[in-house]
Amino acid sequence: ELNFSSDIDLIFTYPELGETTGKSQSAKSPLERGQGCVTNDEFFVKLCRKLLTALSANTEDGFVFRVDMDLRPYGEGGPLVMNFDAMESYYQIQGREWERYAWIKARIIAGDKAAGEKLLQQLKPFIYRRYLDYGVFESLREMKGKISLEVQRHGMQDNIKLGSGGIREIEFFGQIFQLIRGGVVPALQTRRIQDVLPILVEEGFIEKAVCEELLAGYVFLRNTEHRLQEYADMQTHQLPPDELGQACLAASMGFENWKAFSQTLFMHREKIHWHFNTLLELRNA
Repeated sequence: ELNFSSDIDLIFTYPELGETTGKSQSAKSPLERGQGCVTNDEFFVKLCRKLLTALSANTEDGFVFRVDMDLRPYGEGGPLVMNFDAMESYYQIQGREWERYAWIKARIIAGDKAAGEKLLQQLKPFIYRRYLDYGVFESLREMKGKISLEVQRHGMQDNIKLGSGGIREIEFFGQIFQLIRGGVVPALQTRRIQDVLPILVEEGFIEKAVCEELLAGYVFLRNTEHRLQEYADMQTHQLPPDELGQACLAASMGFENWKAFSQTLFMHREKIHWHFNTLLELRNA
């Protein structure tokens, strides 16, 4: 679900420990063929560093993607790449709740895709528990509390992603059902929130009207996000504070003026926030 000026979150991994076969594959003797061999870890670290440089380097033609590697095991201080067994061990022993949310959206984008799918299968018990995991509610409240604190601290109430009734609340709404019931309802093991919400209706977890309001709000917010970021290719989710910026955004969204746009935006955000809070309150009841 990339937006117009999105960064990409990458996690590098490889199947197993071992060594490369060396540089001299045409050599006659095993000794010659072994020259220049390195461990798989050394090889993939070097390869991934080159890839990151190629993706994020700013040239006269711009750059390919902004790349964020902080979702990898141990975060910013962790190894750049890990083998499958090390990855599985990390998540089973040290994996944190927020990492489960992140892995819901994981997909294989390069390399040996069959091996990658095998890894995803290995990690499923971490992401989707085989029991009804109601502890997710508490972790979600904690994450949402931290986000809300940051929003207040930095004056980000007009942030359509992190603010009240923003994109993140819609994603959390769907993901909380995925993490609680995904292990026993395989249909919920899907990445797109636009697929998840109708499944929740089919399974009887939410009303159709709730699904329709959340989907309508999601589309409106995502379109707003695209328009914000298309302007000067800025990675932002903040509504413009100036009249010119407001007029441009309203016009790009098909509204005659800022007031008309703001009223529609407010309506969507109010509905989203109400549904999100209602979900959390139901668990408290």
